Amino acid sequence: MDIKRILYYIRRHFYRAIDHIAFNKVFDLSNTVAVFGPQRSGTTWFIEVLNMIPEFLSIFEPLNVLYFKEISPRYEGRPYINPDTEDNEYKALISRIFVGKSKVYDPIIRMNLYDIFKRLKANRLLLKFVRGNRLLPWMSKNFTFSTNYFIIRHPCSVISSQIQLGKYGYGFGADVPKEEILKEVAKMDFLENELVEKIQTVSCLEEILAVMYGLDYIVPLKLASEIITPVHYEALVLDPEPHFSEIFHNLGADKYLKAGIARAKTPSQTTNKTEKNSLTDAEYQIRKWKDRLTTEQIQDIARVLEWFDIKFSVDGYRIMDYEINYRINGNIIFENE
Repeated sequence: MDIKRILYYIRRHFYRAIDHIAFNKVFDLSNTVAVFGPQRSGTTWFIEVLNMIPEFLSIFEPLNVLYFKEISPRYEGRPYINPDTEDNEYKALISRIFVGKSKVYDPIIRMNLYDIFKRLKANRLLLKFVRGNRLLPWMSKNFTFSTNYFIIRHPCSVISSQIQLGKYGYGFGADVPKEEILKEVAKMDFLENELVEKIQTVSCLEEILAVMYGLDYIVPLKLASEIITPVHYEALVLDPEPHFSEIFHNLGADKYLKAGIARAKTPSQTTNKTEKNSLTDAEYQIRKWKDRLTTEQIQDIARVLEWFDIKFSVDGYRIMDYEINYRINGNIIFENE
């Protein structure tokens, strides 16, 4: 075993021990903040900014079996549960995770001395999900969080990043499981038959990823929109100060805004290493999908997402009731021709 692997295991066990101590207290879910969004939508970056608030103790991907071994195989992937379903077994399981009683197997965070002190003293939970979007309506019936932030990011940005890194939210290195997606679709009785029939026809990777994107948005926006606080990724990247100022104020954390803004200007720990030097260019960050996707891929994504009433065009893009048209120097930045 090489030295890097030995150091990795030492670090993992040390962080796990710190977290076992940090979670050895009672957390109030009504004071908990949750962040939802598709894989590669900016959820990690967003919680790293919020984590500059000392009161927060973050939990990275509570529904990922890699980090929490108690997650049942039937709840792996990106599951959907009808909001009116009573599932006491699953409710009890994730309750233990949400209040810190189910111990993390492999903390992904990296800690310096301040981070260790902060985690030991924190008294509010900050949850981050890419697998919880389709569970959000069910969660809202069973748990009451203080705030549910929902990240909205341009579909081409999300999908191009997923393709580039091979991360789809179904486990590290896993292929996109079309059959599993169709099984989840079959449980969504609120979907129109015409939409279900169209979903069954997808074949290429970008079409399947567009369906995943559509499902990740349509479930919470149709069934739980009243408890969602939308956060527009592009707005935060282009002009972070006013938007984070409002967020930090709503969290009662104005005095930590300066630290949050400084953190917002650095890449997250899940950012591709080859791109970290380019993240200071906000315009590039939100437009880079145009260099990665072909015209045919963009057309395929647009066609599939129109089934979900999600549109993006030269004028911007619309996600159901949300109109988003950001401009740089008078030029609309969401162009797809």
